Amino acid sequence: MHQDGYSKIIFSFFGPPGSGKGTVAEMCVQGLGFKVLSTGNLFRKHISLGTDFGKLIKDYIDIGKLVPDEFVGNIVLDWLKDAASSGMPIILDGYPRTSGQAEHFFKTFKDFAPDYEFRVIYFIISDEEVIKRLTNRFVCQNKNCQAVYPPFAPAVKKGICDLCGEKIVRRKDDSVEVVKDRLRQYPRYKDDLLSYYKKTDLLVESFDVEGKSIENVFKSFKEDYLNGDSINGIDKE
Repeated sequence: MHQDGYSKIIFSFFGPPGSGKGTVAEMCVQGLGFKVLSTGNLFRKHISLGTDFGKLIKDYIDIGKLVPDEFVGNIVLDWLKDAASSGMPIILDGYPRTSGQAEHFFKTFKDFAPDYEFRVIYFIISDEEVIKRLTNRFVCQNKNCQAVYPPFAPAVKKGICDLCGEKIVRRKDDSVEVVKDRLRQYPRYKDDLLSYYKKTDLLVESFDVEGKSIENVFKSFKEDYLNGDSINGIDKE
């Protein structure tokens, strides 16, 4: 147990785009001091710094290919080694994304975080709600920030990000057509990953976020998944 009362846990946030995974993760960083990994942000950091990892990632992106699962896993584990030294809970935002990534992660993560427990939080939300959220959101244009704001957020009126002061905009890939296409692709990844977790007898904890404000989602996450007494709101024996 960490001195702040939190156990050493690695949470994998799993769910469709627009389900609020990244926003809840960022609120855990800002409000609770958690460590959070977004593979997209990590890739961008390596590319901007020109590291060996970054050069290889850019090569794959430039030819329109996915970065291999094992390569992604090596980058994640390299990051995890440093994050675990804090003793604070860790959130993997959208990782693992495939059964290949999950298999690679489970083979080696105990070498980097030997005293950490692993839990999967599955964000459940309807396609209709996702479309409404993504087509109405604003994001910070700073590639190192990319904070997300709902249309009613005070920052939207100002047009300026609360975190870094850069301009906030609508993303081109948040159009209805693009969002629907992403949702059509999602079940393939979801079914593959859920099948892997079932095969390995790993409990997947469902988290219903349908119709909830982000503030209430964050509150529910803290109450139901961080109090150490319940899983899915059911007391452990």
